[in-house]
Amino acid sequence: MINEQNYYELNNKGLSQSKIKLYDLCPNYFYRSVISGEVAKKDTKSFMVGREVDSILTEMDKFQNTIIAPYDDFRSKEAREWKADQEAQGKNVIKEDEYQNIMAVAIAVQDTDIWKDIEKNFIMQEIIQIPDNTLGEHFDCRYGKIDAYRIDKDGICDLVDLKTALSANKKKFFYKAQDLGYFKQLKWYSQLLQEKYPQIKGFRYWFVVAEKSEPYKVSLFKVPEHLIDECESDLQATVSLIANDKEFKKANITWLDAIELSPVDDNIDWFDGEE
Repeated sequence: MINEQNYYELNNKGLSQSKIKLYDLCPNYFYRSVISGEVAKKDTKSFMVGREVDSILTEMDKFQNTIIAPYDDFRSKEAREWKADQEAQGKNVIKEDEYQNIMAVAIAVQDTDIWKDIEKNFIMQEIIQIPDNTLGEHFDCRYGKIDAYRIDKDGICDLVDLKTALSANKKKFFYKAQDLGYFKQLKWYSQLLQEKYPQIKGFRYWFVVAEKSEPYKVSLFKVPEHLIDECESDLQATVSLIANDKEFKKANITWLDAIELSPVDDNIDWFDGEE
């Protein structure tokens, strides 16, 4: 059973989209990260900001586990020892300037009418787990934690993913979403929801995107269904590879794997929402 306590634990027997993304990166890295534990997880500053903003907006009780350091940096031995002690107690340690930045981003989102509606009418941060005995020896279920969703009386599910970004510009965020697998993530979530709620007849996909620096612009993007549906075959292919992989070798390439570079069409018109 996947729960809050073991959601990020090594070998929790669940397959998530974040793990699938690691396999796409390198099967061997995937194995060492999520199965053997040889690669220790290290949070980047970007990930930390997003995590803490998520906590404030959707799981305030988790933000209570965050502590502001009484040091401007951790270069001194005293500061490093204090930080290590707090982290050993399960605390998320942030600096004062990081706290101010996180709060500014969160307040910018909270002040929007769209987020007020989400807080009032959506289910937030639900862990959905689907048993699956086709995933190979290391996994027995598919799972994910969804930022927000609601199912209307007509069976249409609004699926919302909150993201922080350097820019909430449409073109820049599109490329980030494509590069970091955000479309695949929404497809994964929609599959979990569809299996849990067979009455769902269709989806509307949304990104709420908050900039991480002033003026802390917030944009709402509606994602066309075809961008999400196009991810299904890739997801299924990777899940099948994971289920059948016995060696998890490092990725290798041959001359036949060469990718031809060509200009990219900059006339992106796939997102509805603010520019």
